[in-house]
Amino acid sequence: WEGAWITVGTGSWEENHEKWEKYGSGWASSYAAVYDPDDAGWTLIDERDDDWTMEATNYTPYDFYIPHAPDPVDGHRYYQLAVEAIVSGSTIQFCEFDLLDKDGNEVTPLTTYAWTGTYIKDHDPGDLFDDDISTKYCAAFDAGNTLYIYIDAGKTVELSGYRITTAADTQTFPGRNPSTWSLLGSKVKSEVPDDEVWTLLDRRENDTTLRATNYTPYDFFFSYPQPVIPGDVNGDGEVDAADYEALRLYIVGKPVEGFVPAAADLNSDGKINAQDVVALIKVIKE
Repeated sequence: WEGAWITVGTGSWEENHEKWEKYGSGWASSYAAVYDPDDAGWTLIDERDDDWTMEATNYTPYDFYIPHAPDPVDGHRYYQLAVEAIVSGSTIQFCEFDLLDKDGNEVTPLTTYAWTGTYIKDHDPGDLFDDDISTKYCAAFDAGNTLYIYIDAGKTVELSGYRITTAADTQTFPGRNPSTWSLLGSKVKSEVPDDEVWTLLDRRENDTTLRATNYTPYDFFFSYPQPVIPGDVNGDGEVDAADYEALRLYIVGKPVEGFVPAAADLNSDGKINAQDVVALIKVIKE
């Protein structure tokens, strides 16, 4: 989240606040909009009306869970491929680099708008995006110096992953395969590696996926973290009686398939026991 704000409605000092709303925004329409409660960039996350959960007690924490928090995966137009290490030697090469959309299809066309390092004649970074496996990117690689390639997808796209295809002679020169690299995305164009606009999408360290094979595509899919819904013990996206049964079975040593420990530990004490059962019953009733 880029920001959040709470609107407090009715209520008095003695009565506490009985009506409020919580909003979140991942991308406000402008900087000034961050301070504008009516800006279209805000999404309603939770609303409580005539809520009397907060009783007349001092220093008492009250938890308000959001069963169905918004989970959008941000899309980006610009991408940064940063290669930090290769298998061995002083030359890097591969023939194609493709972005895969949320359905697993290649995003086309891709173009490169900047890069670092010195490429071998007729094997520049642009050859990575020409959909022609007979061409390849081949460049000098100095250990300790990261190579950066900047990519323009032409439009904002939501990705599921990316694809690296080895070159025609990789079987002969497997040491030229990348081994440590990162892929980052940005909504705005930048050629600065450490610019705050970049979001890390995937990172591989000492990765041996790319083998000594020619013309071979290797797919790397992102593992987006799934939000944990407190009380959704069986991981079906709902908090209901089925979660109570799943938690009960877990406690007696019969865990169900899909059991989510983080969602079952409702009091966050690092243990799953009868206290969590009591807390779950309360959440279900609410």
